[in-house]
Amino acid sequence: METKRVLGVLFSTQASVTVLGAAVWWALVDSWHGLAAVGGGIAVMFPTLIFAAIVFSVSPDAPPKRILGAFYRGEAIKIGATVLMLVVLLQWFSTTPLPLLTTYILAILLYWPALLVGVGRRPR
Repeated sequence: METKRVLGVLFSTQASVTVLGAAVWWALVDSWHGLAAVGGGIAVMFPTLIFAAIVFSVSPDAPPKRILGAFYRGEAIKIGATVLMLVVLLQWFSTTPLPLLTTYILAILLYWPALLVGVGRRPR
């Protein structure tokens, strides 16, 4: 399924940005900044996985109302999980919010290129 491929591309690029961001912050500043960067990436990736699990739990052959309901539930839970994680992480890394937020923003921006990859490859 094309959608699962796009999700794989999205997750792998977000994980790569998270690891790269953590390595840069760790090398340039210290390990605490590196861990904050990891937190920023996880605050994007974990809610995305929750959303995907909820959406893919519904069969593509299910009634449209059920599919749409899964999207709404998944998105609501994803937003709630993101807010909760950011609140907790920003309190935990209160002295080092910059690496957390920069990695979060970079990881969340990867939704757009991943969607372009999915749109660019039409099934034949």
